[in-house]
Amino acid sequence: MRQPAAPWTALITLALLGASESVRAEPCATYRVAHYAQGLLFFRDEQGREAGVDADVARELARRTGCNLVEVLESRVRIWGQFRHGALDITLSAVPSPEREQLAELVPYLKGRSFVVTRGALAAELPNADSFVAASQLRVAVVKTYLYGAKIDGWLGQLRAQRRVEEMADFAAAARLFEAGRVDAIVVNPLSYPALLKLVKPTESLHLPPWGQGDKTVVCLALSRTRVSDQDRRRIRMALNDMIRDGTMEAITKRYVGASTAHDLVYDGKTE
Repeated sequence: MRQPAAPWTALITLALLGASESVRAEPCATYRVAHYAQGLLFFRDEQGREAGVDADVARELARRTGCNLVEVLESRVRIWGQFRHGALDITLSAVPSPEREQLAELVPYLKGRSFVVTRGALAAELPNADSFVAASQLRVAVVKTYLYGAKIDGWLGQLRAQRRVEEMADFAAAARLFEAGRVDAIVVNPLSYPALLKLVKPTESLHLPPWGQGDKTVVCLALSRTRVSDQDRRRIRMALNDMIRDGTMEAITKRYVGASTAHDLVYDGKTE
C-alpha cells in the first residue's frame, strides 16, 4: 500500500514551487536603450519631443514588460562600440551581421529594402551600378557603420576602395551633404526617405535607379547577451513578438508612414 508523503516532502515541494513563482514574478531591471537619429525611426518633433517608430516601440515595451528603459541618443559608431565593450544594454533598428549576433540577441520587428537616390540629372548617365563606379568623380553619402544589405554593401565596398564614400555620423548629416550638392547619391530606407524629401529643394528632381534597390533585410531589437539577463531578454522578446501579432507594431508604424507602407514594413517572418 502506498504510504502518504512525509510532511517534510510536501514542504520541500511547496518551497520549490514558491521559488519558481518568485523567479517568474521577479521585476524587470533597468536598462539603457540607445537610439540614433534616422528619419522617421527616431527624431525630435516641432516641440522638441523625441518621436519616431523606435521611440514608440521602446515605450510600449517598457509598458508591457515593466522594465525601466532609459532612452539615450547616440551615434551608430558609439552604439556598436559600446556593445563591443560591454557598456550598452539595448538598441533598436539593428541590421544583423555575424559580429552583432555574437554581441546581442537580435529580435526582428521591421523589414524592408535600402535604396540609392541620385539626382534626376544623372539618370540617363547611370544605367547600372557599374556606371556609377566607373564615373570616378561621383560620390555617395552613407551613415557610418550602417549595414544596407549584401547588394548595396558590396557596391559601397567598391566605392570605399576608391575613397568615394562619405561616412557620416547620422542620416541628417548625410542628407545635408546630399542637399548641398557635395555628394551625388545617398543611401536611404523607407523610413529615412521622407526626411530627405523635406530637405531637398522642391524644384530638384530625384531619381531612384532600379539598380539601386537593395536586398530585403530585417531590422531588429538588439539585447546585450552580457548585460541583459536571460529572463529579461525572454520577457522583452515575448513582448515584442506579441506587439507584432496583435497589430500594435503596424499601428505604431502607421502613425508615421501610412497604412499601406506600414503593412509592408512590419516583420512577418519573411524577407522575400
